[in-house]
Amino acid sequence: MSATETGFSESELRKFSEGGRVISAAVGTSVELWARAEAGVILKTWAGRTKVATAEKTDRRSRLRAVRQLGYTGATSGTVITINAGIKAPYGRVFLRTKSGKWRRTHDAGFNKVSGIRGQGTGDHYRATTWGMLTAAISETASTVARLLPQGRKTIGLARQSVIQIADDLGIRLESVKGGGNLSGAGLAKARSALASNGNHYRNGVGTIFDTSKSFYLTLINRYPKLGPLFMDRTLQGVIGGRIKYFQKNLEEGVFLSATRAAKAYPYLEVLRTSA
Repeated sequence: MSATETGFSESELRKFSEGGRVISAAVGTSVELWARAEAGVILKTWAGRTKVATAEKTDRRSRLRAVRQLGYTGATSGTVITINAGIKAPYGRVFLRTKSGKWRRTHDAGFNKVSGIRGQGTGDHYRATTWGMLTAAISETASTVARLLPQGRKTIGLARQSVIQIADDLGIRLESVKGGGNLSGAGLAKARSALASNGNHYRNGVGTIFDTSKSFYLTLINRYPKLGPLFMDRTLQGVIGGRIKYFQKNLEEGVFLSATRAAKAYPYLEVLRTSA
């Protein structure tokens, strides 16, 4: 992984690799085993710190998607009916464009008729055809939203899923990683089952291993489309930076002079030494 990809200078990355050699020597394991285990901690921490949308937020997106698909938004040219998706105003408010071009509210939140409006061609100057058009628009929107809501909720955890995919590629089961924050098995399972809003499953995270007699390194690749807006790259930088500082602190305190202290500072090392 280059400095450009990670946001770190080459000297900082060298510190990380050199730290791995010190840690490995302290407990009698290989740098390769350290690298895999450390990658597990980094990936688990990264996944845990990656933002996950709430059901409320995905529901708002689904409602907005519905009214846009159906054309019931004032932003669409020629629209005569607009329905609030619940972004800046309560969901279910309905407006009708009058002959003068102004918008008149016919329904309040939840598609409840505005007080005094009777519809069906009686009262408030609404013809049966006009009221029928409003009723059809409301029915169409409600059924579309009902279909899109569960699809939207399935997208929860997609960003986190991309990190898990990297770990899976490297043969690292994050559920078994010691350290790396408190991301629960339930949280990992939910992320694993996430689907795109179109119902498809995409592979956004890729991990590769380069291992020869002369060199060994892991490559972590994340192609999740919203990686930038979610600042996932900065999150990773913060995780790696924290691990480097943690090593430097342990080095200064002489932790690596004792295999027991080193194993306590790096919980996964005891497992690696047992399996070596």
